[in-house]
Amino acid sequence: MGKKSIISKLQRFLFWFCLCLLSANNVVGQSLIEKGKYIFHATGGCNCHTDTKNDGEFLAGGRPIKTPFGTFYGTNITPDPATGIGKWSDEDFIRAMTKGLSPEGDHYFPVFPYTSFHNITRNDLLALDIKISART
Repeated sequence: MGKKSIISKLQRFLFWFCLCLLSANNVVGQSLIEKGKYIFHATGGCNCHTDTKNDGEFLAGGRPIKTPFGTFYGTNITPDPATGIGKWSDEDFIRAMTKGLSPEGDHYFPVFPYTSFHNITRNDLLALDIKISART
């Protein structure tokens, strides 16, 4: 697969991804958990964070992601405070989602598509965070 083909597929994915997220913004009368669940599923359910081939725990990371830059592994985004994002503040979550920065200031690029989340509203991101933390 050529570089242009990968970029083209990524551009198409990001277009549909953003379109889904914009439509998620128009859902009225939902609780934050319902809204977060809608956004979670509309964006692909964070499948990069679950190693389904090896029966990994939901959102516990470990899934290999092959890229032209090498193989990266999905991170643990469970609400576990020791191994996941359970100690993150709302600001930590929003910074990671919109700027691609960890709470320590480390960059998640080139794997994490934070630019796809850059224009999502703060409320939608917080709803997504609540959904992930709820494990429902």
